[in-house]
Amino acid sequence: MSSILILGAGASIPFYNPRLSTEYLTTVISDQDRWNNIVERYTGIMGPDTDMVNTQTVLEVLNEISIVHPNYHFEQIIEIYDKICSFNFNPQPNSKILHDILLYYGATSPNLGDHVWSCVPFLFRQIITEEVARLHLNHKVETYNQLTESQTNFVSSISEDQSINIFTLNYDEIILDAIQNLNFTTGFDDNGRFNVNAFLLAKKTISFPHGHSRLTFDSNGILYHTNSQLANECRLDRIGAYDGQQTKYLTENAYSYSFNTFISTGQQKEPTFDVNPYSTYYQKFASDCLKANKIYVVGYSFSDPHFNRMLMNFLVISPTNKIIIVDYLPDQIQIVNEFTNGRSLIYKIFNLLGINSIAMDTNLQEREQNLNENGFAEIYTQIVLYKKGYDNFLNEFNEIDI
Repeated sequence: MSSILILGAGASIPFYNPRLSTEYLTTVISDQDRWNNIVERYTGIMGPDTDMVNTQTVLEVLNEISIVHPNYHFEQIIEIYDKICSFNFNPQPNSKILHDILLYYGATSPNLGDHVWSCVPFLFRQIITEEVARLHLNHKVETYNQLTESQTNFVSSISEDQSINIFTLNYDEIILDAIQNLNFTTGFDDNGRFNVNAFLLAKKTISFPHGHSRLTFDSNGILYHTNSQLANECRLDRIGAYDGQQTKYLTENAYSYSFNTFISTGQQKEPTFDVNPYSTYYQKFASDCLKANKIYVVGYSFSDPHFNRMLMNFLVISPTNKIIIVDYLPDQIQIVNEFTNGRSLIYKIFNLLGINSIAMDTNLQEREQNLNENGFAEIYTQIVLYKKGYDNFLNEFNEIDI
């Protein structure tokens, strides 16, 4: 048998101060100082005579989007910018996306089409990866080493004498610190190039299906670096390159171009799976779901349809298959109430995994009591929820039977 470990954004929260969260990255991409800094560095690389990104216009558009849609997070915002920037590559009035869609998003701006947008999607992604690298260098919590050791022990325990695939949806290096002595393979060779055979045939693998801060892109595809700082330097140098070694890579889809290479964000991630190593990651996830009996899901928002459908199928494959969900839900939980609350995580889990009803019996009350008193319980057949956060889970996993 085998296990799968999925690490979402919540898996990184205990390791940094400030916390690396969706809300934090939303603030980062709208920071004017960061934009001024990166455009200044980009200008230094490209030269003063290069047509340049207009920082003021970028932030004007972002401000308008935030006013019309105050609850949008960084992935939704970047999705809109990807659509806007598609005009720069095919600036016909009806190319890829219509102007009324921009109006719908509130993304209008004076002389929108007169500014240089071609590098904006990559600069957005560069700002994110640079911030992730900065946090890893300078803002680890005091207990980082202890947490890492606990994470090492957890991964070691669920991979002992069996195969395992870790799918980290995060861009940071936290999990790489934890598994460095556990004989996992990334599938990248000594030259930083992906080897499909080596990856698919390995017993213990780690996948980066949404990209990573250690990745860059060039004419030969994805390149893996030994650390995020080297990748950042290499990537920014290549964003404006005119030869085959440039960072830019475009994939067409129905609504706009996809700019997802070194990290995949926005809400059009699926075109990324046409490109290796991402297509191999997806293939392996699908095949592992046929072999695994447990999937651990940590800090995942259940917002990616390409993974949700696999999780739903995993439960159907065998009645003994289990999904263990680790998250932080500090309030008392009544499962029936959560089931009808469209904003709750439990509602989202049930809805996405195809669960349409809950049996009202004494067992439900017992499970609720266990969940609120012990912090974990089976919330539905085959689905266990641990609600006390990943840091507590790492301290307790050896003592609890899930």
